[in-house]
Amino acid sequence: MKDAAHAAALLRAAVAECSSRGLTFAAKWAAETLVDHREAAWCPAMTDHAARPASALAYETDLPPSSPASTCDRCLLARTYFDLKEFDRAAFVLQGCTDRRCRFLRLYARYMAAERRCEERLPVAGGAGADSRSDEDLGEDSNAAVATILEELVAPQEEAQLDGFERYLVGLCYRRQRLSTRARSHLIRSVHLYPYNWSAWTELAACLPTMAALEDLIPQLPTGSFMTQFFLAHARLELHAPPDVVVAATRPLQPDFPEGRFLTALRATAYYHAREFEEAESLFDWLFRQDPYRLDQADVYSNILYVMESRPKLSYLAHHCAEVDRFRPETCCVIGNYYGLRTEHEKAVVYFQRALKLNRRYLSAWTLMGHEYVELKNTAAAIDAYRRAVEMDERDHRAWSGLGQTYEFLKMPHYALYYYQKAAALRPFDTRLWSVLAGCYEVCERYDEAVQCYDRALLESENEFETLTQLARLYAKMGKDTEATEHYQLALRSYPPDEPRSDAYVETCLHLARYEKARGNYTAANQHLTAVVDHGGEDLQEARALQREIQSLIAARLKASFVSVQ
Repeated sequence: MKDAAHAAALLRAAVAECSSRGLTFAAKWAAETLVDHREAAWCPAMTDHAARPASALAYETDLPPSSPASTCDRCLLARTYFDLKEFDRAAFVLQGCTDRRCRFLRLYARYMAAERRCEERLPVAGGAGADSRSDEDLGEDSNAAVATILEELVAPQEEAQLDGFERYLVGLCYRRQRLSTRARSHLIRSVHLYPYNWSAWTELAACLPTMAALEDLIPQLPTGSFMTQFFLAHARLELHAPPDVVVAATRPLQPDFPEGRFLTALRATAYYHAREFEEAESLFDWLFRQDPYRLDQADVYSNILYVMESRPKLSYLAHHCAEVDRFRPETCCVIGNYYGLRTEHEKAVVYFQRALKLNRRYLSAWTLMGHEYVELKNTAAAIDAYRRAVEMDERDHRAWSGLGQTYEFLKMPHYALYYYQKAAALRPFDTRLWSVLAGCYEVCERYDEAVQCYDRALLESENEFETLTQLARLYAKMGKDTEATEHYQLALRSYPPDEPRSDAYVETCLHLARYEKARGNYTAANQHLTAVVDHGGEDLQEARALQREIQSLIAARLKASFVSVQ
């Protein structure tokens, strides 16, 4: 970063600018990033215009001097109402105010009031008599508010004069109408006009369906801005890029944000998505030591502890989050995961429902609740929860995979195939998804596609032996004995030498023993059968029978050799 002190000053100004417009999420992000900046400790306080960078002067914290004192007072009053979530009251107070900041706050308050009414009419998660209507059917007020806001801001005489915050609000409205292309256009202009509103960047990331769309967008972004670097790291994480790609995206920011909490959380979440749980856990451990009252991403941390079956640590995290704030959705998800790990699935569902009462659009809670319903064999409720998740974010691979798993449980492989394909498209580097997709193709008797999926899984397989044995079984089912034997041989060579012998290992040895016996290679066949006999189990009798048969064949061969010599 060319001027670190300048960047810190811009972040400091952004806290005030976003706060004055009710953009609390963006203000919080800017403040946290400022504190993590290496220049924050000594950067001069901006008490006068001389200390402020020129680019920050266009966005003063106070209202312009030309604004009447009464307008300024009404804006202050509206801000207090907005902070107390009295959105309709805030919008009413600002009627007739022509100041740009007042207009933004009035329109944004109307948007927030309509969104809240929409959420209040959504059915209770998993409740009796739950309505199947979509968010659009339940959001008449929200849609009407969006239309009014757009009518005021996108008028021909107004649009050219919009500032960065107003462009952000227009993009937000278009995204609410599911017009992603228009939303993206306005959000790009918003971040050019004022790059330090993090809410605009996150909305822009949400408009990107694929990594290819992100790559196409990069030339249109502000150049030379550290905010662009933050966005690229965040967007790549949202699009499930491999952890090395996300870490590489954060690297240019590390010199100026050496212990940034936001960047650490990005890296930890990327490792979690890649199932590198130990690395993710260590980063979250550090993060919560630095900021013990932080609840952001606590649900992701609890997911990691759940998968690692770390019950004591998850118990401590659940109790700690409840002490900090028991009415945060993240806290409810952490407690839900704790009960899920204890196999108390009914209690887990209750806490995920509580999370959704606090925030109906809390994606993680819908997905996790779907997992718990699967455990309870309540497939109808599981499908409903997963569908809610993908309606809110089509990039949630866990929900698509959950739908595939549920339909596979219902013996509906063609439906499962569709949902697994969706998940694999979002997570092309997840070998587990390619393996389950191959299994679905196999059930549907589409063997060629199944082979292709197993081959894809082998590229970065976490368990190469298991994938190779699955592929070998498929070739055997297809009647391709040569290919099956080749893959069984590869599987045997890839088996970890220090691992105890599994049933799949015994199956591999038994197949190769039959193959070597058919070739007359009795010594090699006996070696494979010895491994089967040592393991025991269901195949023991067959292995011993083959050993006796091979011994008879060896004796017959010796006898024939003796006779020919005579």
